[in-house]
Amino acid sequence: MRLAPKSLQRKMHRRLMNELAQDFDTQAPKAVERLDEAGFEDAMGVMALPEPYASEICLSTIRPAM
Repeated sequence: MRLAPKSLQRKMHRRLMNELAQDFDTQAPKAVERLDEAGFEDAMGVMALPEPYASEICLSTIRPAM
């Protein structure tokens, strides 16, 4: 898998975040705001992982601690 340079990734992430904000700002403004604050780039990084790793990371963040 070939990755884009970091500077290009940031531009792509910002463009995607802007498009997402335009599409969902009226339907879910708090979710869009939270995603922008929490780190859209981090979310995209997790989504880029192979499925087993991405789902494990997502599940581990919502599972209650035992």
